Amino acid sequence: MGDGIQKKYALILNGDTEARHLGNVDRAVQALRAEGAYDISVASPKAPGAGVERHEAPSREGLEKLLAGMKSKMDDDDLLVVYVTGHGDGGSKGEGCVSLPAECLSLGSLAADLKALSYGKRILVMDNCFSGSGFNFFADAKTTVVSQGSPGEKVSCQLFSPFFWSDQVPDADQDGKISVQERFQHAVLKGQSESLLQFYSPEPISLSGDVAARPFKTADGKPMEVADGKGLKAQLARLKAGQLALVAFSADWCLPCKKYQPHFEKLAKQDGGRVLMIHAEGRNGTEEDWAQWGVTSFPTVAFVDWNGKVVKVADIMDPMASLAVAAVHSPEEQAKILIRKLTSPDAAERYRATLGLRAMGALAAPSVPALAQALKDADADVRFGAVAALAEIGPAAAPAVPQLLPLLESKDYALVLRAVHALGKVGPKAKDAVPALLKLFRGDLEALAKKSVEGKGLNAILNGHMVFDKVFELAGEIAFALARIAPGQAELLQALVETASDPKQDYVRRRQA
Repeated sequence: MGDGIQKKYALILNGDTEARHLGNVDRAVQALRAEGAYDISVASPKAPGAGVERHEAPSREGLEKLLAGMKSKMDDDDLLVVYVTGHGDGGSKGEGCVSLPAECLSLGSLAADLKALSYGKRILVMDNCFSGSGFNFFADAKTTVVSQGSPGEKVSCQLFSPFFWSDQVPDADQDGKISVQERFQHAVLKGQSESLLQFYSPEPISLSGDVAARPFKTADGKPMEVADGKGLKAQLARLKAGQLALVAFSADWCLPCKKYQPHFEKLAKQDGGRVLMIHAEGRNGTEEDWAQWGVTSFPTVAFVDWNGKVVKVADIMDPMASLAVAAVHSPEEQAKILIRKLTSPDAAERYRATLGLRAMGALAAPSVPALAQALKDADADVRFGAVAALAEIGPAAAPAVPQLLPLLESKDYALVLRAVHALGKVGPKAKDAVPALLKLFRGDLEALAKKSVEGKGLNAILNGHMVFDKVFELAGEIAFALARIAPGQAELLQALVETASDPKQDYVRRRQA
């Protein structure tokens, strides 16, 4: 529990004796002191010149001592700043690690250590090589994260940190506060680093702990309106380093887009200018321009960052849930964030994770084992979402075929249909599914379809038509799946002939005719 007072704490970790890294520590201490009364703990080979509350050697034991001292003082009203500098490596698990004299401390291990601390807000800055590989461990609703590089990338801290911690950072929005985002922008502009820097912030915040101005706040709170590619490019040109646009792509003929627009306008007002909200509605054919951003269906909602990277959101009703994913440059890291969310105790968050992986398509291949496990989730929406995501991953989802097969025996028509579709998208690698698919094709599809329309409140005639359509839909999906998995399969052709000549399968025969 908090005491209602925001106290400020900082932890600085540096395992190297090079002058540039020791200088980074000194600059960070000076910048923090200038922002208020900080309690600063440092693990570094040399104590900072300005003096700090606690200093330990850069070792596991030293870090544990510092964390224990901080834990005894901090509560969930406080601000925590963590700065990691020095050398880094890829680590044995590819998650990045901080080079200390006796070991390379994994960023995953550091993230677990930091969880022991209580805080209300957290700012994490990492400028060591491979620090981008651990981005997904830290990005959450309380934490602003800066990493100089992307996953697996080596960086040059001298092209970033001296400018980030500088006392010459301009107050670009003239709100009287130097936000972390403004520091990031200054470092990118002055340092000219060629690294793919990553920035994530749930809210504009400064090192003083104050909430900074929202750079895209408008008088009416409505999103910007554009009608073609030229207009969209002009709006996106407003983005500075660390800033994002959220774009709702639509077309003037799209009815679902019209229904979605009021919700997007509501989201814009709720966001209050944190990101640049844009409603991009193509008119008289200009929606073809949206293909430049990889958009060909509507409505599509996507984040676009200052480098032009496009990340489609998982859930258009809650696009901000994809904010952390949008900040990551590597698809592998995006997948890691979503895989982690598949284990959330919140079913809605697990479902959104399946939507995000589905949107990634084949790039979400590393998530196949986690999605296979999600097929057994207690929540029906999560199970459906996992099947749909595996379908979009395609052939790389082959390891999940054993988990997909039991779904063919479900009494849930929609789940069976999705499972058949997913197996078909896997293609020839799903050859073990052929006997089960043939069994399903020859089975009582009508009974499955009837169960799906029970309780719809329709009359007998309409119910009959719905059953008729559903049976044909499922039979067709099975046939297409078998054709993709085993093209020219003789048993499939025999089954089709049997079905077409069976008087009990009149509904199928008439549709085939």
